[in-house]
Amino acid sequence: MDWTTELKNIIDKQFHYHGEKGNCIILEELNEDAKCEEVTLYKTSTRTFTLQLDKQKIIKEIKGQDNAVSDVHLMLNDIEDLKKKCDYVVFCQNSKTLFVLLIEMKSNKPPKDWYRQTYAGEAVVTYILKMLENLLDKQLLVNTEFRHILFSTKKPNSPKGGIKKKSKESKSTYKPKLPHNLLFQERSCNDQYKIEIFLK
Repeated sequence: MDWTTELKNIIDKQFHYHGEKGNCIILEELNEDAKCEEVTLYKTSTRTFTLQLDKQKIIKEIKGQDNAVSDVHLMLNDIEDLKKKCDYVVFCQNSKTLFVLLIEMKSNKPPKDWYRQTYAGEAVVTYILKMLENLLDKQLLVNTEFRHILFSTKKPNSPKGGIKKKSKESKSTYKPKLPHNLLFQERSCNDQYKIEIFLK
């Protein structure tokens, strides 16, 4: 079953990200003073579907509009630091496994608790997947793996996975991140990567 298509069918189109062009996904940090301008993810046979969660921020800052859009946290009160969300979610179906890349983009030195935004994204995705399981009466979460990725302008300790002229692949290593034991890694912004290196 093509889970990426099933997800696309049940999620409001205003959260669909339209930065997928051919065999690449171009992710952008859209703040006016952003230094982490973009990251390009190249794919081969991997089926993907990308969400952009922080739609209210984008509409207000980029288009200058005040019209309301749906929030991914509809049932939550406006309590400080409660309604966190990551910038992007990329669903990648690789054989029978659905990888979920929870992506945050940061300029300059990222805060130590940046993972709270990707962890909030994981909570949103878990809800979506459980609702899809209930709709189709099929199991999906048992074959789902979450990966937390920070793209920043700060030089990471992990190797750059950028695609050079000869399209070299770089090893992708995840480390557990406390307190939730998340599998995470940090990479450089303004670079290009083969998406398959993150599906491990």
